[in-house]
Amino acid sequence: MAERDGYITGVPCWIDTSQPDPEAAVAFYGGLFGWEFEDVTPPGSEGKYFIGRLRGGDVAAVASRPEAAPPTATWNTYIWVESADETASKVRDAGGKTLMEPCDVGEAGRMAVFADPEGAAFCVWQAKNHKGARIVNEHGSLNFNNLNTRDPEASRRFYGSVFGWQTLAMGGGAAAWTLPGYGDYLERGDPGLRERMAAIGAPRGFEDVVATISPIREDQPEAPAHWSVTFAVDDADASAKRATELGGTLLAAPFDAPWVRVAVIADPHGATFIASQFVPRTRTSPAAPKRRSARPRRRARERAPADQPTTHEGEAGAGVRLALVRVTRAADDGPGRFVVRTVVPSVGSASSTGRMLHVRSEIRQQGLSEERSLTGRLRVLVMCADIGEGHVTVARSLAHDLAEREELEAVELRTDLDVLGQRLGRFLTRGFNLHIDRIGWTYDLAYRVFFERSFPRRAGHLALALLGQRGLRNTLAEFSPHVVVTEYPVLSAALGQLRALGRLSVPLCSSISDPAGLYYWAHPGIDVHLLSWRESIAEVDRIAGEGRAVAVRPLVDHGFFTAPGRTEARARLSLPEAAPVVLVSGGGWGLGDLAGATQLALAARSDIIVICLAGRSHRAHEELQAAYPGDPRVRVLGFTERMPELLAAADVLVHTTGGTTALEARVVGCPLINYGTGVAHVRAHAQAMAKLGLAEWASSGGALRPALLRTLERPRPAPLATDGLADAAGVVVDLARSRVRQAGAGAIARPDIEAASDSTRRKARSAGLLKPGGRIPSSTTGCDFSSRG
Repeated sequence: MAERDGYITGVPCWIDTSQPDPEAAVAFYGGLFGWEFEDVTPPGSEGKYFIGRLRGGDVAAVASRPEAAPPTATWNTYIWVESADETASKVRDAGGKTLMEPCDVGEAGRMAVFADPEGAAFCVWQAKNHKGARIVNEHGSLNFNNLNTRDPEASRRFYGSVFGWQTLAMGGGAAAWTLPGYGDYLERGDPGLRERMAAIGAPRGFEDVVATISPIREDQPEAPAHWSVTFAVDDADASAKRATELGGTLLAAPFDAPWVRVAVIADPHGATFIASQFVPRTRTSPAAPKRRSARPRRRARERAPADQPTTHEGEAGAGVRLALVRVTRAADDGPGRFVVRTVVPSVGSASSTGRMLHVRSEIRQQGLSEERSLTGRLRVLVMCADIGEGHVTVARSLAHDLAEREELEAVELRTDLDVLGQRLGRFLTRGFNLHIDRIGWTYDLAYRVFFERSFPRRAGHLALALLGQRGLRNTLAEFSPHVVVTEYPVLSAALGQLRALGRLSVPLCSSISDPAGLYYWAHPGIDVHLLSWRESIAEVDRIAGEGRAVAVRPLVDHGFFTAPGRTEARARLSLPEAAPVVLVSGGGWGLGDLAGATQLALAARSDIIVICLAGRSHRAHEELQAAYPGDPRVRVLGFTERMPELLAAADVLVHTTGGTTALEARVVGCPLINYGTGVAHVRAHAQAMAKLGLAEWASSGGALRPALLRTLERPRPAPLATDGLADAAGVVVDLARSRVRQAGAGAIARPDIEAASDSTRRKARSAGLLKPGGRIPSSTTGCDFSSRG
């Protein structure tokens, strides 16, 4: 119900902002949301009151700040009640305070202002002529009211007693206020609401939600309990940019969270709010959850608190990562217009198996040439595995770059091994987690057998191909890509083997983000290998055949290429300019001997400052904090989005695992020391980097101290020069173009789906994707990738 004509008791119904300069606030919000204002100030009143409207419907108001109000501009939440006076009695009985006694507001209604036992102020509204917000849940209008509290349990007792609210767990630690019966009220005005919510994956009972609950983090001791507001926007990125142009402040840049992409903004006088871009779930319904929903993921590695700006991300549900980027042509908009959507799951929940959220803006392209018309139908499928942070990070970076390419109709990123088939995907994912979390030594043994020995390795390739071919071909038939890009060695090995056997016709790219263990990353059946480590070209040539490797601009977040200088980064992080700073990292999972590395770094020099990153390991985070309570030389952080600044500020990175962090350090120009003997690919990673002269390897505690001292004495290397490195997205697009040209102008190259399920094959035949008869043979691409960096 985007348009309202009144509310029921207990539902937030109106918002206004108290401002020291209301005219300036009118200009800001009018410019940001397109509100048209009317001055409804009563004659003789000392203050001002402007009502903002969209399409003639009341949305919110801007008011002068009362003399007794706090000096900072704020947004105020009003809750609909039948009697403001009776509510005042309930508030007192529940332990709240009355800040302003009930009073009439002309013929509009009657109001009062209260504070809950923790001090969060809110208003109540007893309506007469003014029926609250008429326009909600669309661009520029109220989307949610949020209670920020340190004591959720006390808040439940208070608001339950006053308004009858209950709570609903939303997953990821998030919760919401519900009012029993509110969904029935909404259903009467908007038939089919519950079915639509179920279809997009809303949790049971979501139709009764009236507000949200956001716990205030312990590391924000000065933040008071308060109510805040969230506005719906069509494009969070565009709204954030516009807000800064109008004089506002971006407190948290746009980031992805479950259901939404949000930005935290302060207006010119300090009133904060959230701009939220809604993204409906489309893949699965909670009524039929994916099989992994009942399985706790990485039980031994609970998530640690995240460093800012993931503070706000945590309030919306921590651990959110991009799962899919899809670009689809808008069928009714004619040639040249494309709708771009981004899909995000909640990592570690049932969502990570395929439940998706759609976000993003529209891209208009005008005056396409004949060549653009041909290549504008290209589709790319990117596949990786949600095992560790690195693979998804690299795949997400490539998917974002591809989504910006004009030539593409669609880009899809899959982050689960279910693409190999449900049983095999579940077996591999559970097996990996079991080896890492519970056993450990068996993973190292499996790596030594199946990665480092020739015959078992070849047998492993063949087994993966045969066992996974049905699931892979079903996945390819679903999306019908012109090119498939893999960012996980198991997927690369399976697809490469299928293509080498002539059972797959779609061209393949393997994105290689590790300098070691390349026998599963690289394969003779893969057309092009995208190397983020240019030093690996010789080894890939030896494995896959000469000429199939391309050195590309490292596939990391663009923020690492624009990281600040050392001085600026330290200023942002409140670090001293002169002291040596050692960054100790265990990757996204917080693996390795972080405590030992921290202790050895502190002992190396008396003036060293150590920043230790525990990732998502709650256990490691607690152990480190307990080991160095109040020590000014040690900072312990959880998973953080400020890695570009941290790497720019640090004099050396001590890394206890392999993976993307080492690549990010190289891009920024932060010296790297791999620490510890490690297991499996972690050990191979450290050995390879030492052999290539890319980093030191301190395999023991005794070797770490001299390695640190040597590194601190050397000049800091410059950030990575990208001259001569290919653009990975461009290489992928060129491969797709060559496939289209080879198939004939206007033709769409489709994967061979001989082994697909019967239902998939019937759908493919009806769409003209599968011809009766034999197998589609493997073919060369005809691309020239001689310029390899």
